[in-house]
Amino acid sequence: MIFVPKNINSIISENRERGDEREREREREKERENGEIEKRREKG
Repeated sequence: MIFVPKNINSIISENRERGDEREREREREKERENGEIEKRREKG
């Protein structure tokens, strides 16, 4: 039998929330990069 902590659901939801935060950060970075590329195009 595999040992499963009783608070496994809270751990899973915490990990999911952290994953969502990471995804949002990645999206923000992509938007920032895209914005910089567009600025360069406007200057160029």
